[in-house]
Formats: sequence, C-alpha cells, structure tokens
Amino acid sequence: MLISVIVTTYKSDRTLTKCLKSIADQSYKNFEIIVVDSSPTENDHQIAMDFNCRYVRVPFKERSEKRNYGVKTASGDWVAIIDSDMILNSNVLDLAFSMISNAKYKALCVPEKSIGMGYVARLKSIERDCYINVDWMQAARFFERKIFLDFGGYDPTNVGSEDYTLPRNIEYRYGPDSIGTIPSIITQDEGDLKLTGLLKKKLYYSKAFVNYSSNDETEKSFKKKSSFYNRIMLYIESPIARSRPDLLIAMILLKFAEFGSMFVGFIYYKYLKRTNKT
Repeated sequence: MLISVIVTTYKSDRTLTKCLKSIADQSYKNFEIIVVDSSPTENDHQIAMDFNCRYVRVPFKERSEKRNYGVKTASGDWVAIIDSDMILNSNVLDLAFSMISNAKYKALCVPEKSIGMGYVARLKSIERDCYINVDWMQAARFFERKIFLDFGGYDPTNVGSEDYTLPRNIEYRYGPDSIGTIPSIITQDEGDLKLTGLLKKKLYYSKAFVNYSSNDETEKSFKKKSSFYNRIMLYIESPIARSRPDLLIAMILLKFAEFGSMFVGFIYYKYLKRTNKT
C-alpha cells in the first residue's frame, strides 16, 4: 500500500533535511513524499529536490491549507501529515502499515517528543514526555485519504487546534475505536525556543479555540485539554515530580503563563472582537 507523506514548509531549511532524511530512512519503503512549500526563497525547494520529493509551491502560508492541498494531490490510500521540524523514528511507517490493515482505523496518532535549545525548550521536552501515554493529548498524523477528503480536511481558518479537531470529528462520527495510536515516536525540533515567542504563538492560536470549544464534536476534548488541573496532575504523576521538584515547579509556572496567554486571546476573540463587529 502506498502511503503519501505530506510535508509542509515555510523557510524550513534549518530542519527540513533531517525531516526528509528520517522519512527516506523508513524501513517501510512504499511511500511518496510531497513537499508543499510557501517559502519566498529556493532553499526548501533545493532540499526537497535532493531527496527526490514531489515539490509544490503554493501562495498560502497557513499549514492547514497547505496540508489540504498536499492530500488532494496525493496518490496514496493513506496520508501522513508531517511538519518540517519533525523527525520520524525509522519504524513509524512500518507500524502504521501494520495497523492500516485493520479496517476499523480511520486515523492514527503518533506520540511526540521534542528537543531544542535553552531552558524553555527543556521544559517543553519534559512536558511532552508526560503526554506519551495519554490518549486525549495525542494528535493524529495518519489518515485514510478518502476519510480525510470526506471531512474536507483541515479547517483553513483553524490555526492551532487543527491537529486535534479533525480526529475528534472523525471519532465523533465513527466512534473512539476508529482512532489508533502507533507505538513509535515523532520528535519535534523546537530550536532555540524563547518564552516571548512561545506566548505569542499561544495567543495567536487561541483564535481557533473559540470554535474548538463550542462544537459538539470537540467540546469534550476541549474541556480536557484546557483544564489546568488535568495538565498539572499529569506533571505531578510523572517521574520528574519525584526526581526534580525544581523542574516540576518551573513546568507549572510555564504552563500557567501559556494558559494565561491563551485565556486572554480566547476572551478577546470570543467576546471583545465579536462585540466590535456588531
């Protein structure tokens, strides 16, 4: 079975080579790579050509639109949605294929870890480790192409929660057993992560949380993910709480700052901006 791997890029030359190499080195070989790029330079294009990828340049920058475009042009029965800063374990596609043979699955999640430079990146890496075995914190990366297209793909206006919204919509229609989890890892390279940049991104993403919180398909998921208590309990139950209480406290403070940024954005987009339009 052919698996189409969609990689979206925008000025991603720092991480794209490692990403594409991790895909090229997969033990499962029946795949194609489609790079959907909106960069103003040729750097990402050249890297894609070095790996014999199918390359497409598009004018839109948001990743949901680029992902949807890539899936529409794909040839595989299943598609994998990969960001350009991700590195796949060598058995991810192989394990995905073994699960795809079970017709009940419409989408598959892959647990994610992160790496990066600096103290904030270290805290985010520890945080990601706390989510490895938590199903409601996993994002789907593999989709049956027909199902993806039936749902219209990702909502182009959804930036920030699209990785969770689409699988929850699928789950709402087909039941919880329609989403599986691949027992492998994808690692995200956060780079030199700064607190100000992280909080700005959360503020920007909060715009999408308005719909995520109010739709029947995603309301339950939103309540779990947006619960500060749920997150803190995951941290407290992790090994880091026993071995490094200083890091535990730092993680809690960082998550408090993130939730604060998202809350400000949520209130603005849900109430204040809507009031300004009327």
